[in-house]
Amino acid sequence: MEVNKIQLFRLWFSLSAKELSNFGEYLSLKAFNRKVEFKEIYDRLSVIKAVDFEKMDRELLFKTMFLNRPFDDQYLRNTCFKLQQLLQKFLLIEKIDLRHFSEQNTLLEVFRERELDDLFQQHLRKVKAGQDRQPLRDYTFYQRQFTLLDKEDAYTVSQLRSQPTHFQEADKALEYHFILRKLRQACNLLGHQNLHSVEYDFGLLDQVLKYMETKKLDQKPVLDLYYNCYFSLAKPEEDTYFFKFRDLLSTQGNLLSVTETSELFLRLLNQYIRRINQGQNQYLEEVFDLYRSGIAQGYLMEGQYISRFIYRNAVFSGLKLKRFPAVFEFIHQYKNKLDKTYRDSTFYFCLTKYHYALGDLDAAVDLLEQYDYKDLLSNLAAKTMLARIYYEREEHSVLEYFLISFTAFVKRKKGLGYHRASFLNFISILKKMTRLRDYDPEARKKLAERVMTTNPLTERNWLLEKLK
Repeated sequence: MEVNKIQLFRLWFSLSAKELSNFGEYLSLKAFNRKVEFKEIYDRLSVIKAVDFEKMDRELLFKTMFLNRPFDDQYLRNTCFKLQQLLQKFLLIEKIDLRHFSEQNTLLEVFRERELDDLFQQHLRKVKAGQDRQPLRDYTFYQRQFTLLDKEDAYTVSQLRSQPTHFQEADKALEYHFILRKLRQACNLLGHQNLHSVEYDFGLLDQVLKYMETKKLDQKPVLDLYYNCYFSLAKPEEDTYFFKFRDLLSTQGNLLSVTETSELFLRLLNQYIRRINQGQNQYLEEVFDLYRSGIAQGYLMEGQYISRFIYRNAVFSGLKLKRFPAVFEFIHQYKNKLDKTYRDSTFYFCLTKYHYALGDLDAAVDLLEQYDYKDLLSNLAAKTMLARIYYEREEHSVLEYFLISFTAFVKRKKGLGYHRASFLNFISILKKMTRLRDYDPEARKKLAERVMTTNPLTERNWLLEKLK
């Protein structure tokens, strides 16, 4: 069995750098791990890069983990299994997190049931103080806030026989919790709907949005972030929501969990990319900066890896800006951060784009013909690049047959969303371009006008450049 197929390491490679570091700290705790051996093994493994793991066989792995101990495959299996159990336990603890909120909450119930009033009140003050100190203001924060206030009111009624004092505050926390969850889910539904041409029932969303506007909750931190995120998706033609969403994400992203901030970061990038695909290249600089900062902050990482889509889009934005040295360095620097399944195809496709952008068409064609791109969008992008190269080489007969097969390919693929129309429009216009006569400037002008008004359309700028 290959090392990277051992379940322990499949889980290990999914960890972020921070999670891996935290796991090491947990292994140092005797209450969590009673065997020093596991911490020593962790120390040896944690400094090894993922790419080096892939080169290991089982004997080399054994030597790395146990140093001079004679190879024993069964002992390796048993140790990996036990370490995997510890890692899974660690992830459960990290998932629960909440600074042991659930345990503290349960302890409040215990004190109340046993009528230990002093302990209940003392512990409640401690939990509420910890809740107030933590920086996040996401929907989980408001859910915890409601739980604590509700418990305090229940205690007040049962023990002091007086009226609850936090009903209004608790209701507000519950309301914020619901609105944030509803807005986040609405963004998920709308994002998927826009991409895959499906229709969803958004339930109470209209009432929620009207209520927010009436109560001016769209001005409340985090609520206004999700409010503008939703409308930037629902009304992409209105710049106000888009720019406000962008600005709020930079100022309020720290009030959300890393998971939610990463999610919104990707939504912002996708909206930028959609605008660029429509020919709005003034956003290229911002997108390139977003990719670099997103990777640096960990928002664009999936565990220890970079998504092939993030990698590819970062390269493309850099190429459009003609930052060739920086792009070449990026392509090679992050190659081994790509998942092994797509590593070679993604790397060589991006290298192909790099050579094409430099004008080295022979090198680009050679690379395109070497690899079978199984990812659908990469496949479509590769076909688009081939079509451009055939046109630029004036191989019109080859291009004509190629566009026929390209059209059939796009039409039979499902789930393309707006990409389907974008590629079909490109093919249609390119066909017309091949039939234009050089001495007919009026026809070229009319076709250029069509390129300007056709939406959606991939490669708009390239088409316009060739029609000059």
